[in-house]
Amino acid sequence: MVDVDASETVLRLMIEPTGRFSSSVSLTNLAGGRRARLLVLPAGTYRWSEIDMTGNLTVNRRPYPMTWIADAHDEHWRFEVRPGVVNYPGMLVLSRVEVTGLRMYTLNRSAQLVQTIREIGGGLLADRPIVYTGRGRDDFLEFYASRIRSVRPTERPDDEFPPPSE
Repeated sequence: MVDVDASETVLRLMIEPTGRFSSSVSLTNLAGGRRARLLVLPAGTYRWSEIDMTGNLTVNRRPYPMTWIADAHDEHWRFEVRPGVVNYPGMLVLSRVEVTGLRMYTLNRSAQLVQTIREIGGGLLADRPIVYTGRGRDDFLEFYASRIRSVRPTERPDDEFPPPSE
C-alpha cells in the first residue's frame, strides 16, 4: 500500500527494488493531498528512490520539476514487501519548501490506513492482514487483523463494522 501526503502534485514517484532482478515501479501524476494506491509487487526489499514534484522554476515559460533522489544506502527509505499480506511501509510525506527543495519523511499512520483500505479495497481486510513493514514496530495492525479474523464474514461484512462505543 503506497500512502502519500504531498503539498504539491507528485509528477513521478519511483519505488525501486534493492535486488538486481526486479524492475522499478513508477506512480505518476498524484494530485496534491493524501493519496493511497494499492500495488501488487513481488516479495522483497524496496526503497523510495526518486520523486519529481511540481516546482516553481521556469525557463522560457517552461516549468521544470523539482527532483529528489534518495541515497541508495540510507536504510530510512527501505521497506519490505511480504507475500500474502497488505504491506504498509508508512505514509510518505512530501512538502515543497520554497525554492530550496523538498522535505520528505515517513510517518506510521496505520490507524488512518485502515479506513483508507476499507474505502479502496472492499473486502481485502477480511482476506489479508495488514502488516507494517516500515521502520520501527506497530502492534496496532496485528491487533486489528486478529479482530477482523474473529468476525465471521456472514455475521458482519468488512464494510459494516459498528461505530466505536461511547
